[in-house]
Amino acid sequence: MKKAIRFFFTACLFFIITMPFRRLFGLTGLTEVRPAGALPPAFGLLFGTPGALGCAVGNLAADILSGYPLRVCGYGFVAQFLYGWLPCLMWYGMGKHKDLDIRLNSVRHIIKYIGIVFTDALFMAVVLGVMLEGLGLGRFLSRDTLLLFLNNLMFSMILGIPILILGNIAGKQGKKKALTLNVKFVLIFLILSVISALFMGISSYWEMYHYVEDAVELWNRVCIRISADFFLLCGLSVVFLWYLEKNITIPIERLAGIARDYADMEKSEQVKKESMENCSKLSSLSGETGYLAAAFLKMMQDVEHYIKDITLITAEKERIRTELQVASRMQTDMLPDAGRVLSDRWEFDLCAKMTPAKEVGGDFYDFFLLDEDRLAFLVADVSGKGVPAALFMVVAKTLLKNRTGNTASAAEAFTDTNEGLCRDNKNNMFVTAWMGILTVSTGRLVYVNAGHTRPLLKKKDGSYVYLKEQGGFVLAGMEETQYTQRELYLSPGDMLFLYTDGVTEANDEKGRLYGEERLLYALNKNPELKPMEVLPAIQSDIKAFQGNAEQFDDITMLAFCYNGNGYRTKTGIPDMMYIWGFNNFVEEILTEASFSRKSSAKLRMAMDEIFSNICYYSGAKEVTVGCRVINGEASLYFEDDGVPYDPLQKPDPDVSELLEDRKEGGLGIYLVKKRMDDVRYEYVNGKNRLTIVKR
Repeated sequence: MKKAIRFFFTACLFFIITMPFRRLFGLTGLTEVRPAGALPPAFGLLFGTPGALGCAVGNLAADILSGYPLRVCGYGFVAQFLYGWLPCLMWYGMGKHKDLDIRLNSVRHIIKYIGIVFTDALFMAVVLGVMLEGLGLGRFLSRDTLLLFLNNLMFSMILGIPILILGNIAGKQGKKKALTLNVKFVLIFLILSVISALFMGISSYWEMYHYVEDAVELWNRVCIRISADFFLLCGLSVVFLWYLEKNITIPIERLAGIARDYADMEKSEQVKKESMENCSKLSSLSGETGYLAAAFLKMMQDVEHYIKDITLITAEKERIRTELQVASRMQTDMLPDAGRVLSDRWEFDLCAKMTPAKEVGGDFYDFFLLDEDRLAFLVADVSGKGVPAALFMVVAKTLLKNRTGNTASAAEAFTDTNEGLCRDNKNNMFVTAWMGILTVSTGRLVYVNAGHTRPLLKKKDGSYVYLKEQGGFVLAGMEETQYTQRELYLSPGDMLFLYTDGVTEANDEKGRLYGEERLLYALNKNPELKPMEVLPAIQSDIKAFQGNAEQFDDITMLAFCYNGNGYRTKTGIPDMMYIWGFNNFVEEILTEASFSRKSSAKLRMAMDEIFSNICYYSGAKEVTVGCRVINGEASLYFEDDGVPYDPLQKPDPDVSELLEDRKEGGLGIYLVKKRMDDVRYEYVNGKNRLTIVKR
């Protein structure tokens, strides 16, 4: 379909252009001044055989309409076809007309085009001379054949070049950005040559029109001047363009191609190597082009080195990231899980969470049972963030746990830990920490603060308030620092909230701090929440406050709720007349729990002995008896406000002695210790407390 359209288009165009000039500028019977002489070579190069055949058909129609003899028409048809087909054959070669691509984009193509046009015009002149000689219409060598040669050559230059340029731009090659830098220079000089030839033709015709009467002679002279002007200017342009191509335009185009290929994200190693080799060759050129190529070569070499470095760095970062992920999991595994460690303890609820700002953090929490009746829990914050803080955190956590289990008090544990951390602390890191030790059976909480944030305490049916006591100096801050412990008593339902400064110092997008007031408000907004509910609520409030701001510090929180020791109590006056009331109170609890009758009898006997001692010897004004049964184990405690006295410190009597030789007293307590599975004494909140346990 395309071939038919091209054939029809060239035939009509050739006919339309030929007929007016044949009538207005006819010179002899068989020739005239005809711009259509530029069409067959141009359309043959652009369209191949359909273009050459279309021009031949258009010429045949013009010859028939002009009244030429049939022999002349047939001869002219063949000649016009060959005139259009020979340039295509000489440009592309035999059998290579599938992809027609005529581009005057270099000096070599310009010289090639001029040579083809010159040869083609000479061929047509020879054909015309042979026809004139053979048909008896003229001589082989004549002014007519010269005029035909000059006419075809002149118009193939003046009109053929613009036709090829426009056809190339409008065709598929124009869509592929054929107008490169070199092509633009070539086109500029070709167009200048064409314009100069046109001006020469107009001025020559106007000059010689008045004194050259013979039309053939006139046009021969005009064509000679036009051709001379064109070839002179075109020759100078070719020399200049050759210099530009060699030193500027072609090297720059090659550099642009190298840059395009090198910038391809999917370039192979072979492409990169070839690009660098080509750029190295161009760098040998003199002038700015060589300098530019050398600079680009240096840039490519630097980029390759940079890519190799980046590859190594990326691999190293990936290795470090993987190791940090492992370290993060290890750090998380080091922190205890309340649901697993304290799952069987109903006396309290505890929940803790640490969210590091980086893969690993310096914050930590811990909780552990010192014995069945004492729980230690703490929150701490190491100075700094990242790996150094995480390593120091491991040391601090280990020392705190070991010292707490091996010392008599929380204050001593902090003092010993401080000494251990101060040794070889070359990086001058430090730790803030708050730790409490709870006696579960009594609710007594002993705590010590080493420069840490103040915890919040909520009494049952009350609101959260900050503890007023200020903390001591940080751990690892200074050697021989002594720490002081304080105490308070928790009632069932009381809660503690511990945290690190990553909570109160969380900032929003404007740099404002979350602060202690907002934390207090967030906790008191829903004071009935349990520990498992408090932490997500505060975490959510912090995130809402931060918005899109990045977390810059580790966030650690611990919530603790004391549920009580499970004892039911009865308080009264320490007088033997009331012992039956206390006995009935204990008996009722033991019966409800289906406690063993034999063990119940032993408990009541022990109770009678202990209660009577309180009545007769303590000087107390009030006594409280507590009783509970848990998992088949009965516990009784006796609490009085009498003179401080630990009956367990008294030596056991020698039961092997004769009755008259024994010292008075001590036998009752001795029997209690023998009959019970466990007996403990402590002085709590200004009162004596003796606890007995029977399984």
